[in-house]
Amino acid sequence: MVLNLESRRKIYETIEKNPGIHFRELLKILNMNTGELQYHLNVLIKNNLISEKEIDNLKVYFPIKMPNQMMKTVLPYLRNSITKRIIINIAMNPGITLIGLYSMVNTSKKTLTNNLTKLKERKIIREICEEKECRYYLYDEELIINTLTTYRESLFDELVGKFMEFMERNRK
Repeated sequence: MVLNLESRRKIYETIEKNPGIHFRELLKILNMNTGELQYHLNVLIKNNLISEKEIDNLKVYFPIKMPNQMMKTVLPYLRNSITKRIIINIAMNPGITLIGLYSMVNTSKKTLTNNLTKLKERKIIREICEEKECRYYLYDEELIINTLTTYRESLFDELVGKFMEFMERNRK
């Protein structure tokens, strides 16, 4: 009954295909005005079809029936271009240094370190420091691989494609 309205059904289907999507991205994809989208999101939340979570001052949305609740932590960061580059570069280069990440992520050092801090706080990555050099690793590599594989279509870009090829080569 709640999903009888076409606009509400489109919102729900978009969130279902893109869990962890943030409000602004929904606005852009659905071409709705802010008030209309907010109203329908509230109806979907009240009817337990979606959940809303605030991550780093962004409201993100998930279908209630997520197969793996841990993915809720990871997905918003895999939807952000900078944190996605950080996570995937660490996945492909376990033990990478800050200098190595800086050369691959293509952002300012301040932005890189701020995002590394967020990812460490969320236990997505871990940092091991020895003497003057820190190295970075995924906290749960299997979770990252499963999340990228499960939501590959909605996260897909050139970097995710390279990661999937990398995983295929290394599994043989």
